[in-house]
Amino acid sequence: MKLTEFLAVMTGDPNTLFWSGLFAALCLIAVLAYFHVMKPKAGTIEWIRLFGRKRSEPFSFRPLHRGDVLPFLLSFGVAWFLCGFRLIAHAKMGLLDPSGRDMVRTIFFGSCVTLILAAVIYCFFRLFYGSKTVAALVAGLSSALCSHETYALILIFLSWICLYLWICYSNREFRRIYALLVLLSGLFYGIALMACWASFYLLPIYIAGYCVGKRCQWHRGDLEKRKGRLLLSLLMLVILLLVGTLFLWLLYYVFTSENTAFWTAALSGDTYHTILSTLLEKLTDITVPRSEGIRPMQTDLFTPILFVFSLIPTAHGAFVRRNNYARAALFCSVPFLAAWLIAGVDLMLAGSMPVIGWMLKGFVDRERRRYAVYISIAVVFCYFGCLMLSQIQF
Repeated sequence: MKLTEFLAVMTGDPNTLFWSGLFAALCLIAVLAYFHVMKPKAGTIEWIRLFGRKRSEPFSFRPLHRGDVLPFLLSFGVAWFLCGFRLIAHAKMGLLDPSGRDMVRTIFFGSCVTLILAAVIYCFFRLFYGSKTVAALVAGLSSALCSHETYALILIFLSWICLYLWICYSNREFRRIYALLVLLSGLFYGIALMACWASFYLLPIYIAGYCVGKRCQWHRGDLEKRKGRLLLSLLMLVILLLVGTLFLWLLYYVFTSENTAFWTAALSGDTYHTILSTLLEKLTDITVPRSEGIRPMQTDLFTPILFVFSLIPTAHGAFVRRNNYARAALFCSVPFLAAWLIAGVDLMLAGSMPVIGWMLKGFVDRERRRYAVYISIAVVFCYFGCLMLSQIQF
């Protein structure tokens, strides 16, 4: 949904305006509760530390274990139920593509996609924030609210998992085998580009992540070795990017051409004549808002509203508390916001969940898990309450 459509949907119907206002009030209450919970008591050690110099926390992760199975299954069960409810509602509203696929196959296929999406989101946020509660809540919310560019989101989160693990291993005793994580991250990101060209807006995230990882490795060795390793690393990165670009182009060319084998395309000189023009065409497409006749939904408003309000606690954590996780969440949200405002591509789920997760993490860190659960339930209630109202009106 583009920004103009967002404003038109919000102001075009009284019921939509009511649900949007109710949801915005809920988000405001959540933000106020966050600052109330995070406020330290006067005279405590934490209160005294507010006046001292703050040190940034390095990135790290705690490995997943058997205790993560139950929270993940719970989040997947909730997401599966909500996705099924939304699927039935959309079918009755005539929003599904009548491709002839029966409902049983549709539900089975949707369940598999929901399982994969919930799994990658749970794994990423479990590694990133280190909390099973936050990971389960974010996975449930993401799977329940996601209705656009699902395949691209799965690939993006897979890519983020690999990139984040590489950054964390760079803080430890780094081994060269860990460089495979960077290759996997780039591969998943390249496939995500093929699934959704607007993922090109996310390129600054990967550049920044690579720079952070290399900076973490600089604590070993003297200055001369650091410079040599940096130049060699950049040279290898450029070579790998060129090779990866050619490989992805071959996949794209074979996929879009009929009766063309991979090795035949790879050995043919005609295959590479249009690579530059096609790339420029795709980049031009993502700088112009989409004009497809997709009817915007009232429920499409909730993710941007929740995202905007969640930016407040995240900005506080990034600039006041100087927390690296809050900084990373805030930085990652900017490219997604650009893709939404400029190209009208709805990838906001992946951009909004890190900042939403940061707010939920604040409640969990303060041993107020019930607040995070209540807020998540209220978000789902407003989302599906508005969806049911739309179904009745239709």
